[in-house]
Amino acid sequence: MSRARRVAFLIVLGVPVFCCLGSALFVMSAGGRAKAAAANEEVLARKAGMPLEYSDLHLSHFPDAQNAAGLYRSLGKQLKTDYSKPLKLITTALARKATDAEIQAGRDALDDLKPLYGSITELDARTGCDFNRDWSKGPALLFPEFADMKALVKYLTFRADAVDLKSDPAGALKSMDYSNRIALDSGSDPVLIGMLVQIACRMISDREFEHLISHHTRDGKFLAEVGAMIDRQSRLPDPRKYLGGEIVFERQTLKMLSNLRDLQTDQGVYSDQPSQPSAFQRSFLQSPIVQGNLEAKLLSAWRKGWSQFPQDPSDWATFHVALKQMDDAVQNDHSLANIGNQILFPVLSQSADAVGNLQAHDRLLQTSIALLKLRLETGKLPAALPSSLGDIRLDPFDGNPLRYKKQGGGFLLYSIGRDRVDNGGHKRTADDTTNEGTDEVIEFK
Repeated sequence: MSRARRVAFLIVLGVPVFCCLGSALFVMSAGGRAKAAAANEEVLARKAGMPLEYSDLHLSHFPDAQNAAGLYRSLGKQLKTDYSKPLKLITTALARKATDAEIQAGRDALDDLKPLYGSITELDARTGCDFNRDWSKGPALLFPEFADMKALVKYLTFRADAVDLKSDPAGALKSMDYSNRIALDSGSDPVLIGMLVQIACRMISDREFEHLISHHTRDGKFLAEVGAMIDRQSRLPDPRKYLGGEIVFERQTLKMLSNLRDLQTDQGVYSDQPSQPSAFQRSFLQSPIVQGNLEAKLLSAWRKGWSQFPQDPSDWATFHVALKQMDDAVQNDHSLANIGNQILFPVLSQSADAVGNLQAHDRLLQTSIALLKLRLETGKLPAALPSSLGDIRLDPFDGNPLRYKKQGGGFLLYSIGRDRVDNGGHKRTADDTTNEGTDEVIEFK
C-alpha cells in the first residue's frame, strides 16, 4: 500500500472514530452537567424545606385493629359484588334532573343496603386511616379506594335525607357523621387527588346539610346540633401536605420513567393500563442527560412556588396566587427540559380554588344557621349580616360580607364563587356546565 493510500485510509478511519469519541465525550460532559444541576437543585430544595422523599412526609400509621383502611377495602368489594344495583338507583336519584319516580326508587333501594350501613358503623372502632401504599411503585401506583369512598358518601347523605323524612333526625345526623368521617379519611394520602376527593366528599355532605336544615328551620335544638357538626368538619385541608406529596410523587415518577406513556398518564397514574416500554425509550428516558435535566427543572419549578406558599393552611387565596404563577411559568417555558413539567403538572391553581369553594359553602351553612337561630330568638331576620358573626359571614373569594337578601320571611345568601363575579345570586342549574355566570347560593324560607 502506498504512503498516499495509507494516509487516505487513516483519514477515512480516523474521522468517524474521532467523531464517535467526540460525541461520547460531549454526552458524558452534558450528562455530568445535567446531574450537577439536579444535585444543586436538590440542595436548594432541602434548604427551602421541601419534602423530597416519602420519609419527609411524616405519614401517620395505625395498628391494624384501629386502621380504617382495611374496612374501606372490604366495603369497596361489597359495593361491586353485592350492592351495585341499589347504589346505581341512588346515584340516579341524586342527579339534579332526577324525577320523583327515580327519587322514590332510590329510597326503596335503601332497604337492600341495611347490611352495608351495619358494616359502615364499624368505623366507630377505627381511630385513623393509613392505606400503607407502596409509594415506590411511582407511576404504577393506583388509588381504587377513592371512587368507593365517594360512593359511600353519596349513599350516606341520601340515606340521611330519607331517614330524616321518616322523623328520625338523630339517625340522619348519625349517617352524616359517618359521611364526614369518610370524607376526612379520603384525604389521608398526601397526593393532590386525595385532597380533591376529600373536598368533593365534603361538598356532597354540605349539600345534604342544606336539605336537612331546610326541614328544621324552626327547630333550635336541631340547628344547634347541625351547626356543631359543621363547625367540627370546617377545618380546611392543608395544601402544603398534598402539594408536598405531589413533589415526591412526581420526582419518583421521573426516576422510574421507562415509557413516554408514563408521562402521559401521570395524573391517573391512576390508570390501570400497564406501560410497554421499548429498549430505546427506556435507555433514552433513563439517560443521565434526560434524568438530570428533567429533575432539575421539576425541582426548580416547585422550589420557586414552595417559597411563596403560606404556612397558614386556611390562606388558600395566597396558595392560589403562587400556584397560578407556577402554572403560567411552566406553560410558558418551551425548553426541552421543561417538557416533563408541562406533562406532569396538574392545573395547580384550580386545586386552591377548590379549597376556597369548600370554605365558601361551609360559611354559607354556618351563617345560615346563625340567621335561623336569630330568627327563632327575635322573631325576625336582621336587616344585614351582624358583624358579631365574625369571619364566617365573609365571602372567601373577595373578603366582603356574603351577599344577603331577605325574601318574605326567609332569605337568600350567596358567595360570588370561583369566577369572582357577582352574578346577582344566580344559582347554578342542572344545565350549567361551568362556574361562569353563576354564584354559590343557599336559601331558606
